[in-house]
Amino acid sequence: MSNVDENKLDVGSMTPEEIEIRTSSIYEKKDGGWNCLECGYSTTFNSSTMRRHVETHFKGLSYTCTLCNKEFRSKNSFTVHNSNYHKSF
Repeated sequence: MSNVDENKLDVGSMTPEEIEIRTSSIYEKKDGGWNCLECGYSTTFNSSTMRRHVETHFKGLSYTCTLCNKEFRSKNSFTVHNSNYHKSF
């Protein structure tokens, strides 16, 4: 059995534009749903759900909060953190 981390794409040296291009190339719309070309995961919700999933295949991808310096493994968890802890009143 292979280690899942061996298949992860290292994005540490990629620009945000390169990451975006790579993200878009990892999934496709097929038969009314979205399919991950890396692992076969599929969803019928929307492309946002698939984009969140695709980030699991990126090694070295992180988002850092500029207000508290916490690091997050996905853009979604980073956004939720900002909404919960740093929203302006």
